[in-house]
Amino acid sequence: MAQQIVAVRIRPLVERFRNKSWSSRLLGLELNSYFRKDVSDSLPFVFDHVIGKEEINRDVYNVFGKDIVTGAVKGINGTIFAYGQTSSGKTHTMLGSDAEPGLISYAMNDIFSLVQLATERCFLISLSYNEIYNEEVHDLLTGATNLKIRENEVTAHTFFYFLSGGT
Repeated sequence: MAQQIVAVRIRPLVERFRNKSWSSRLLGLELNSYFRKDVSDSLPFVFDHVIGKEEINRDVYNVFGKDIVTGAVKGINGTIFAYGQTSSGKTHTMLGSDAEPGLISYAMNDIFSLVQLATERCFLISLSYNEIYNEEVHDLLTGATNLKIRENEVTAHTFFYFLSGGT
């Protein structure tokens, strides 16, 4: 059965904003869920996890990525998807830096470590690295742009989505 986990990450302010009087605005934090009422006091947004600004990418990977990677090596499809507005920390979380690697680095290290340990199996590893920007899908490995999202109905209520023209 497919499972989706939704988390929000509160990232530290980038250097250019640290000396300003800006701060994260959280109105409530309970039981590892994040609640924020918008201006109109409608229903709150609720997430499965909150990742505080003090947590590093390794922590994020251990909580969310490690199980996905372990499952993928066992043959279960998995996706790690970062979504957010410009400058919200998606690239930092996924790619990281020399000082703090991102989820992709941790995932690649674990994949190849697990494959080396599984001597009884043969593996074909493939991946895609895509970006959705301004409602267009780009393949960041080949440079292909404006990829089309296609769907194929597998059963009456199950669809398989894929990109045509990507890696």
